[in-house]
Amino acid sequence: EARIFGSATILSHISTVSDGTRSLTRNKNVLLAKLVDFIVRQSQGSYLYPSMLLNLLSTGYITIRSATTSFRNLPQNLSEIFQLYLSIQFPTKTSYELAAKMFSLCLASPRPLFLPQIKRLLNGSQDTCTRINTDFKKISDLLCLRSDGSLVFVHPEFVTWLTSTTSTRESNRFLVNIQDGHNIFLQYYASVDILHTSEAIDFLHHLTHATLMDFDEHSGNNINNNNHYLSNCDRKVLYLTFKVDQRLLKKCCRVIRFYSFITSDSIQLLNIALGSETSIE
Repeated sequence: EARIFGSATILSHISTVSDGTRSLTRNKNVLLAKLVDFIVRQSQGSYLYPSMLLNLLSTGYITIRSATTSFRNLPQNLSEIFQLYLSIQFPTKTSYELAAKMFSLCLASPRPLFLPQIKRLLNGSQDTCTRINTDFKKISDLLCLRSDGSLVFVHPEFVTWLTSTTSTRESNRFLVNIQDGHNIFLQYYASVDILHTSEAIDFLHHLTHATLMDFDEHSGNNINNNNHYLSNCDRKVLYLTFKVDQRLLKKCCRVIRFYSFITSDSIQLLNIALGSETSIE
């Protein structure tokens, strides 16, 4: 309520007409009171719904003329808010591709990323870095910059909306596949040396969840069509032992249980890679 009445920009996008019995000022006050009641009711206790709705209202992306028609056209829940916001920022499927990669990287990363890291992971040429900066400004209300420069999603509900198909979702155009992020990480690690335990564990994590090395027996798409007699697990183990020194893998064994994001599948890959020398329970 304070934000609505205290913002001339928001008030400028809310207008009404006289009905012949009340003044314009009184009609607008009635409309504003109904708007406040509508927002409180639709927010269901979430701060994000009123915050993003008022952001859209202050920028003029939505306007309100009357309670009877305009309220029906307003986003009714967070799912519709997210859909509208991204539709405005990215009107075509192609325009969303880079932002989708940024989202997928942040989802796949076991720890908060920094914008320079994202540029590096996406093989940032000068042109790509410029586009990343431009797209980041468009999604900065959803992917926020912390005081230390790291990136964090605005709310867990947005993460859920990005990654899952629900009945309240209008379309899947903005759906993000976390595996795409793991695949980008894996492509990046192909060009760098892995020298530290933390790097090796991160590589193991992304290797476990990536699909780049998986063989699709129906399409025949895999990293090497001549090696389809190897299982996906075998292929990943071979790549793990190729990229990471055996001594470094043994160091990983001693500390891996302290990493909460490591799954049993990752531990299985590490066990197979080390053979009978070491075993992690």
